Parts: sequence; C-alpha cells; structure tokens
Amino acid sequence: MESINIQKQFPILNQKIHGYPLVYLDNAASTQKSLQVIESLQQYYKQDNANVHRGVHTLSSRATDAYEGARKKVANFLNPEGGTPIIAGAIGLGTAIDFLEGIGLDTIEKHDKQLTSYAVERMKQIEDVTMYGPDDGRFGLVTFNLGKVHPHDLATVLDTYGIAIRAGHHCCQPLMRHFEASATARASFYLYNTEEDIERFILALEKTKEFLKSDFILISS
Repeated sequence: MESINIQKQFPILNQKIHGYPLVYLDNAASTQKSLQVIESLQQYYKQDNANVHRGVHTLSSRATDAYEGARKKVANFLNPEGGTPIIAGAIGLGTAIDFLEGIGLDTIEKHDKQLTSYAVERMKQIEDVTMYGPDDGRFGLVTFNLGKVHPHDLATVLDTYGIAIRAGHHCCQPLMRHFEASATARASFYLYNTEEDIERFILALEKTKEFLKSDFILISS
C-alpha cells in the first residue's frame, strides 16, 4: 500500500504546524476524513439536503436514494442501526466504507502492523523511552513515556515540530494505575501514515528529549 499516495487524499494533512509539515499520530482518538468523504458531505448539503422517506420532490428522492445506498453499505460493514437517521453522516459513512474497501481492509491491517513494528523498533533506540504493553500483538499505537517528562509537556513540545500525539490517561485510569503511571503519551497510526512520518516523529522525540532533559521537567498533577 502506497501510504504517501493515500496521504494526498486527506486534505487536512496538507498543512504546516509551526512551520513543519503536519504528522498526525492521534488516530486512536480521531481519524481524518478523505477528500471523497468531504465531497460527499458537500454534495448532500449543497444539492440534496432534504428529509428522507417522506417527500415526493426531487431533493427528497435524491436524498433517500443516497441514504438507502449508504445504509446498505453500513449494514454490511458494521450491522448497527437505531434512532433518527443522521442522513448526511450516513451518506458520508457510506463513502468512507467505499474508500476503505477500495484499498482493502487486509491491506490496511498489514500496513498498520508493519508501521507499528517499525515505530517500536525505532523507539527502542532512544534512551529513557518506556513503552507500555507487550510487543507481541501490538497494533496501531504505541503508548510510552520519556523519562520523567510529563506527557503533556512532551506533547506540547512535539507539537512545535508539527507532530500531533495524544497525552493523558486515555480514558483508562485503571490501566494507568496498573502501570503505575499518572499519564502516558500515545502515538497511533493509520493508513495515511508513512515510515517518513515515523522518522520525523523519532527526530522530534530526540530533539524534545534534548530540549527538556529528564530532570528538568516537573511531573504535572
């Protein structure tokens, strides 16, 4: 899978943060929307915005057809449904499913596993990096700390290099207590991430370590 080509299909990734190209590694919290999904939402709101299943006019008919087509895809992909439909969301989700199935879920899984393994091996080369959880079966993310540097401080400095990661307890305080960590940093990967992204992350991590120094940062409460 050519992630660099896939990356171009996600407009939000084509920007600079603090003068650096954005490397988005917070995918476990929110993944980005492809241009196809954005355009399908724009299409609905610009040309087809109407209620479904109850109108006889052209807009309602088009909205119903688009919604039902997406609904079938979602049923095959996820198999849940309930409540009042979010029409534009359903249409966008249908387009997202088309996008994912066009690449292939097996291909995406293989890519994410390879990228995670690559990141783990590179992070092992940085002194004072502690990674949490077993290496076997690690998939899509790496949870870690850098010496005594608080994850919020780490994430803040990494952001100045255009690297977006997650910091905190990740809504799993019992696990944090198990690891005896008040908080951790987390880098998570998706189909648009590349080995080049990992290398930029590693370089920024090394620069951050040098800048902060483990004994310089106070642990935040």
